[in-house]
Amino acid sequence: MNQQKSKIANVFEDSFEKIGDEVKQGVKEVLSPFDPVELFGQLLGLDPEPISTAHAEKAAASAAENGGKRHSDLDFTKLQEMYKSQDQEEVAKHQQELGLKQRLANQFHQRVMNESEQAIAERKQEEQQRLQEEEQKKQEEEQQKRQAMQAAPAESPGKAPAHLGQARKKASTEPPPTMENSGGKGKQ
Repeated sequence: MNQQKSKIANVFEDSFEKIGDEVKQGVKEVLSPFDPVELFGQLLGLDPEPISTAHAEKAAASAAENGGKRHSDLDFTKLQEMYKSQDQEEVAKHQQELGLKQRLANQFHQRVMNESEQAIAERKQEEQQRLQEEEQKKQEEEQQKRQAMQAAPAESPGKAPAHLGQARKKASTEPPPTMENSGGKGKQ
């Protein structure tokens, strides 16, 4: 059991050492900014060490002057207030946008409803106008029939209508049907 704990402790120590080495390497890379002279020296085969050490020494000296700190302390209350005010501005902006969208949606809905009601009213008016026109046509036809009936008896008060007389004339001009004796008693 102790051996397992020591193995786990060794694994953690090794991991922390590797992480520490990588962090040191990263710090060195960050402290040595891109230097075209150094790059040119490497291409020509010159020793870049004197140049990079000078940069590292300057960075270390500035860090020592600042008390080893490369950052300032954070004021969390100030940050919270700043973010709170930014959030309030964003919320107010979104509420205004939402209010505008809601007003536009209401206006669109109202416009659609008005147009729909107007279309329904127009259809009713057209239907009513059509019914009135049909009624007027019926009344005109009835009036023409009445006038025609009143005009026909006024022309010939005692006579039958002209078309009935013509039918009688045709009937009288036709020869009467002949009677044939089909009983066998007659001349054949």
